[in-house]
Amino acid sequence: MQLLERETIDPLTQLLLRAPGKEMIDHLIDLICGGQYPGSVSALVIDLDHFGLLNKRYGMSTGDAVLQWAAHILRRKVRKEDRSVRWGGDEFVICTHSLHVPKSQGYQDERRKTPRPSVPGEDIDRRRTPDLTKTGQTDADLGRVLHNGQIVASRIMAAMKAGPCMVGGETIHQEATIGVATLVFEPGKETHDIFDRLVHAADQMIAQAKRTNQRGEIHVAKSTLR
Repeated sequence: MQLLERETIDPLTQLLLRAPGKEMIDHLIDLICGGQYPGSVSALVIDLDHFGLLNKRYGMSTGDAVLQWAAHILRRKVRKEDRSVRWGGDEFVICTHSLHVPKSQGYQDERRKTPRPSVPGEDIDRRRTPDLTKTGQTDADLGRVLHNGQIVASRIMAAMKAGPCMVGGETIHQEATIGVATLVFEPGKETHDIFDRLVHAADQMIAQAKRTNQRGEIHVAKSTLR
């Protein structure tokens, strides 16, 4: 088990390393898309803003502490069944998913206990999504499926802004830019390259944010992948 952990876990952040993390995510997507319920899978790409300047100003040890702080937030705000990966350097990737299970199956979503926060992307083009409304769920329940990625991103962003990183008495107000891309699926969907496409779409949102000076925000890909 110790050998397996060394091969899969980043020792600094305690998140999955990129190669084994990607393998686990691909396997997870195979399982959920091959099941009996429709749903969605989202990729979140989290880029720590101006991290190179932080290292130059405070030093590498402070940079490492900020990475650990960010990873701690991810571990607290992401469900155990999702996957959080240190993608490289100051970039993290999360795979989160949500299934649309009929009420007749006795499914209870723990997120129903709290109101769904207002999130961007409410105008998802329904022509691009499966007809999930036939399962008898309410619009609010359906929204949790389609917007699960944005909800997770909102929780992460709020936590980063609420609790700055403290290093040796120094307060570091580290911000992040988050790109989100979502795919909705019917059971039995072909899963080849799904996560690669999602990460690419989310990464493009971050690149656009940097070009337009819109760092420190959540940017959602407008087109829901099919």
